[in-house]
Amino acid sequence: MPIRRLVLFAVVASLAVPAPAQNAVIRSSVREVVLDVTVRNKNEKLVRDLRADEVDVYVDGVKQELRTFQLVRGEETRKLESSAPMVGTSIQRAEKLPPPNSAREINMVALVFRTSNTEQRARAEKAALAFIQGEARPNTYIALLTLSITRTRVVQPFTANTELLEDGVRRTLSNFGVRQPGATIAALTAPGAPPSVPVRGSGETTRNIDATNAASSTLDASVATGVGASKVAELDSEGIFTDANTLGRFEMDRYREILNQMASMPGRKTVVSMTSSLSTPAEEQEVFRKLIADARKMGVTFYGVNLNGLTPSSSMSQATTSTKAVAAISPTQGNTPSVSREQATQDERILYSVTAADQENALRVLAESTGGMMISNTNDIANQMPRIMNEVNTHYELSWTPTGERYDGKFHKIEVKLKRAGLHATCRDGYYGLPDLNGREFQAFEMTGIRTLDRNPLPKDFEFRASALRFGPAANGGWHGVIAFEAPIATFASIDPGMMALDSQMQVLGTAVALVKDVHEEIAGMVSDNVSYSVPSEKKDEFLAGNLTMTLPIDLQPGVWTVEATMMSTANRAASAKRIAVYVPKPGTPSISSISLVRRIEPRTASTGMLGPFDIGGSRVTPTLANSIPNGAESELYFVLYPSSEIAERPKVVVQYFRDGRLVGNDAPAVPADDGQGRIPMLSAAKLTPGDYEVRATVTQGAKASRETAWIRVDQ
Repeated sequence: MPIRRLVLFAVVASLAVPAPAQNAVIRSSVREVVLDVTVRNKNEKLVRDLRADEVDVYVDGVKQELRTFQLVRGEETRKLESSAPMVGTSIQRAEKLPPPNSAREINMVALVFRTSNTEQRARAEKAALAFIQGEARPNTYIALLTLSITRTRVVQPFTANTELLEDGVRRTLSNFGVRQPGATIAALTAPGAPPSVPVRGSGETTRNIDATNAASSTLDASVATGVGASKVAELDSEGIFTDANTLGRFEMDRYREILNQMASMPGRKTVVSMTSSLSTPAEEQEVFRKLIADARKMGVTFYGVNLNGLTPSSSMSQATTSTKAVAAISPTQGNTPSVSREQATQDERILYSVTAADQENALRVLAESTGGMMISNTNDIANQMPRIMNEVNTHYELSWTPTGERYDGKFHKIEVKLKRAGLHATCRDGYYGLPDLNGREFQAFEMTGIRTLDRNPLPKDFEFRASALRFGPAANGGWHGVIAFEAPIATFASIDPGMMALDSQMQVLGTAVALVKDVHEEIAGMVSDNVSYSVPSEKKDEFLAGNLTMTLPIDLQPGVWTVEATMMSTANRAASAKRIAVYVPKPGTPSISSISLVRRIEPRTASTGMLGPFDIGGSRVTPTLANSIPNGAESELYFVLYPSSEIAERPKVVVQYFRDGRLVGNDAPAVPADDGQGRIPMLSAAKLTPGDYEVRATVTQGAKASRETAWIRVDQ
């Protein structure tokens, strides 16, 4: 059952949809499994001295015999991957992933920016661009985020496309004071969404001046030391203390959003926080401790990058200033006519001085407690960034050969047990049994679909239909067919609350995947596609009332097959799936395709090129997979005839409608000449009363005949 790579889809709305872009690809094989394992001690530090006899690997509870075991250091990975030849377009090279079945880990790195002045933004931009250029390797995906007190904005979801990342960095850090593009935290999803579509959202408006405002910027030299510096530090300390708990709770909420969004993602998950400080709520330190505990549990490692650069002042200066202020308050207690605000809050000020005033230390604790590190007190941040990925990429590589494994797309659970006390291992939970499919490569979003189809029970988040339709006979004795998918278009719509007013666009993001399995439940074929386009605001309501229909070509051999199909909403993180049984007969002579109910007919957007199975000259049929029509509507049917070139007579066709076994309708449409490609598209319509009907379309050519049957319902 070879796969045809021509991909066609129809959208139930009057909009031209761009061709699907190339995405991350994964080569599939289960003949050997290669597993990446990261080992850490109880303090979350990397372990580099593990021996092979200290590791046992189990697959579905069965111990495996390891063929290889070696430590791979991050710098070695960098050299190996940078020297590996890669073939394809620039996007293909950037987006290529390691085989999923090999259980190699991918790297998911979120670069998070929070800057407050021009110097910090300049350092962040230089460091981020250097990081992106140095880490654009086959298995590393990078996302760009910005933080404010009230929201987290996703400037660029996870991608390995360096052009998108570099553009996102420059847009974010070179245009301070203007409306910044971005989407809500929901856009931070694992790779697999179409990379060619820019993230659109309401953005956020930032202040038009730096934190060092116009007045204070002229005082930098005079207040660097002495009385001036002391007074500025005192004022800063009072302002920061006043808002400390509120600011700390807000910051913890923003990091919690990022953590929750990355929790279920695959691979090694890393957050690089590029900021000058991290505020924690002095009175609620358990919130900070809980964030650290959950990050460790979810396998998310934080790294801190202090953007203040090389400075003569200590990171403890804020805490020291705050402590001195508290000391100055103590002698006044009981010696004033009334209790001042400072006296009333002395205990809170002491707590703040001890727990939250040193804001670089909070970022350092978050990083080191989750297995990362802190980069600070340097003006050369860009050259320090490789240290992060050297740590991230350090791992053990194990391999074994599985036995008795079926290529059924099912999940095989991996468990790694360590014999040395106090250590824990991080690796993929398992892999899927997938065949090579004649060299077919799996894309990242397809792996998400395969995971969805392995769920029990199958998800049913929204209304969804799927069908296998046969069209022309194939040279190998089978059929050229399509797997058709249909679901409400509203399921795939992404609408940011402020987006419509600002961008006048609505995004539609969706994917479809189907596996075709034989009677032994082994995969014999697969089809897939993703769709991404924008809808003008004036057409939003029209689109939201329609359906998204995708028809993906596949060759079908005679026999009984099972189709496992799913549609997934990238925008809403929802999925629905179903399994259907398909009987494929041998093609007759002449032949007739499957019968489809017509949703609508519209002009083709392309006037040249090969005709698709739903094309009639200059028009295109949009089918519906529903088998029912409203009372009073015509039942318009579409099918294609494939006459025999060896029979001189012209084909004839008759369409019959049966209800309760009785013939109640008959249509004999005129049969035109073929379209030059050996096919004759046909339409037939009838006005039927409510009830259930069997439809038989019979084509006759000379002494030969073929028949196709369908069932429809006319609603009451």
